Amino acid sequence: MGRRLFVPVLITLIAVGGVFTLGVWQLERRVWKHELIAARAQALAAKPIDVTRETANTIPTDLAPAVAVGRFRHDLEMTLQGRASHTTPGVHIATPLVLKGGGVLLVDRGWAPLALKDPAKRAQGQIEGEVTVAGLLRRPEQPGWFIPPSQPRDRLFFFADLPAMASSTGLEGVLPFLMEAGPAANPGGYPQGGQTRLDLTDNHLQYALTWFTLSGAGLAIFGLWLRRSNAQARSRTRANEGVA
Repeated sequence: MGRRLFVPVLITLIAVGGVFTLGVWQLERRVWKHELIAARAQALAAKPIDVTRETANTIPTDLAPAVAVGRFRHDLEMTLQGRASHTTPGVHIATPLVLKGGGVLLVDRGWAPLALKDPAKRAQGQIEGEVTVAGLLRRPEQPGWFIPPSQPRDRLFFFADLPAMASSTGLEGVLPFLMEAGPAANPGGYPQGGQTRLDLTDNHLQYALTWFTLSGAGLAIFGLWLRRSNAQARSRTRANEGVA
């Protein structure tokens, strides 16, 4: 290979190889996503768990259907900040549920607009007495890089920080998972349950095809450049021979 072509060929191989690798990675991600979708479907199809203090370590998987009976402690209500519903900003209302047989379950009761963040403005939804709540059990989640820190003293949270949420209640026996309430309507309409996102996007094949197309285009462009470059080199050689 001539010195003239070494650098262009090296750059092309690195660029095309990198883009092609991204396509392969997307295919691997597609396999992982399909396994995740299948596991989620299996979890959602399971028989609902009766949540008691004794079930603390028996959740088979995330998104396990469950039913709990107890009394809400509305005086210890918490908010999960930065939650939108169809682009309308709002919060999620999380409330401790003192279970009938003992123990405490944190329940994400659902979404409310910012105008109804104050519980006094949705008093109808502050249900008193014994209630039965159906929903999905969620394991603790990890915050992203840019999630603000929790504010347990004000009972304000930006993600489901279960240890901090449990500590903020001051209650004993808080179970180490969160229930996201199902779509059953609350009096007054708020909070609105059923906010759990159950669908998982699967665009990895399209992404892979895009990367493979780009890698092919890169090779095609290099081929055209190489052809033109060689033609120009031959033309210069003939010109030089004519002068000689």
